[in-house]
Amino acid sequence: MPSFEVHKTVNFSVFSQFVRGSFLPVSLADKNIKSSLQLVRSANTHIIISESTKEEVSRKISLIDLTDYGYYSTSDIDLKFIYNSETNSHQAVICPLKVYQLYEEMLLPSPADDRERFFLDFFADEFERVKIRAEKMLAAASNKEIIQINALRNIQFARKLFHDSRLLYRSISSKNSDVVHQSDIYIIYILNLFIIRAIIFYSEFFKPFLDEPLLSEEELLLELHQETPSLLKHPLLYKQRPLLYEFLNTCMAGTVVNDVIAPYTQKQSKESIPVAESIPPEIKILQQLKGKFQLNCNSNIFLDVIFQFIRKQAENGSPWLNCDYSELTALLNYFFTDKDGNPLNPSSIRTVLKPSNFKKRPHPDDPNKFDINNFSDSAEIKK
Repeated sequence: MPSFEVHKTVNFSVFSQFVRGSFLPVSLADKNIKSSLQLVRSANTHIIISESTKEEVSRKISLIDLTDYGYYSTSDIDLKFIYNSETNSHQAVICPLKVYQLYEEMLLPSPADDRERFFLDFFADEFERVKIRAEKMLAAASNKEIIQINALRNIQFARKLFHDSRLLYRSISSKNSDVVHQSDIYIIYILNLFIIRAIIFYSEFFKPFLDEPLLSEEELLLELHQETPSLLKHPLLYKQRPLLYEFLNTCMAGTVVNDVIAPYTQKQSKESIPVAESIPPEIKILQQLKGKFQLNCNSNIFLDVIFQFIRKQAENGSPWLNCDYSELTALLNYFFTDKDGNPLNPSSIRTVLKPSNFKKRPHPDDPNKFDINNFSDSAEIKK
C-alpha cells in the first residue's frame, strides 16, 4: 500500500490504481459493490505504520497528521491497530468513514444506474482528496523550490495518467456489447473528465510557482474526444450502432458530450460527400441525404406532429407511429435541419417528444398547430 511519503509527492494514486486495473468496472471484482463508500474505503485503506511493538506504533502515530492522506478532519478517519501474524508486526491502518461530496462546477452526464452512480461518487470523492492533499503539500512546504518540484511532478504524472486513461477509454469503447456494458464506457469516460479537471486544478492552484503557461481544459477535452470520432461520423450506417455512440446519444443533454458530437452535427457543405466504392448503393443514398430535409417552420411544430403520430392509436390499439425514441431521434437529427440549416438538436427533439413537456409543443389555440385529429376526420381522407 502507498506510504505516507508517496502520498505527499504523488497525489493521484487512486486514479492510477484504477487505470492499471485495480477497480476496472469490466472486471469481476465490482460485481459485489454495494455502495460508494465501499469503493472509497477499498481504495483508501492504508497501512501507515508497521512496527514490532504496539507502543512504537502508538508513538509514531502521534507524530503524523493523518489528514495529510486527504481528509478534512480526523473525525472522518477510521483508525485501527492490528497485529499481522504473517509479518509478526503491529500496524496502524486508516480508512475513510464517509464519502466526500464534489465541490466543483463540472458538467457531467447523469448516471443511469447505481453502478454508474457508485463510481461517479468514487471519482468525485477522490478528486476532493486530491485538492486536500495539494493544499496540505503547499502548507507544509518550506520553500518555493520544493513546491515547484512537487507541483511539476504531479502535473507530469497526471498527464501520463491521462494518456493511459484515454487509451483505456478507446479500448473499452471499441468493444462490442457482448464484452462490455454501456455503464463501463460511462465510468471510463467520467474518469477521464476527473483526471482532466485534476490537471487543470494543479495548474491553476500552483500557478504562482510555475513558469509554464496554464493548460487549457478545452485542449485536454479535445485530446479525449479525438478517441471517438471514427465511431460518430456515420452512426446510421452501422447495422448495430457502436456502444459508444449509444452512450453519447443517451448523455447528449450535457454540454461536455455535445462538444464531442458537435463536429459531426454541423451544417453540411453543399459539396457532395465522398463515398467509398465498397459501400452498398442504398447506404450511399443515405449518406447523400444527410441533412437534406430542411424545415421552414419552427421545429417544435414539426416535432409536435411526430408526437401526435406516436400518441394517436389506431382501432387495434397500436400507435400510428410505432418506433424507438432513440432511433427516431437519431433519424430526425441525421436527415432534418431547422430553418437555419442546422441539424435538429437531439436534446431538443427529446424535450419536445417527452409527454410531460406540453409547454414545449404548440398550444391548441396556436394557429400554427397542426392537429392530426382534424386531418384524420376530414371527409376527403375518409374517401
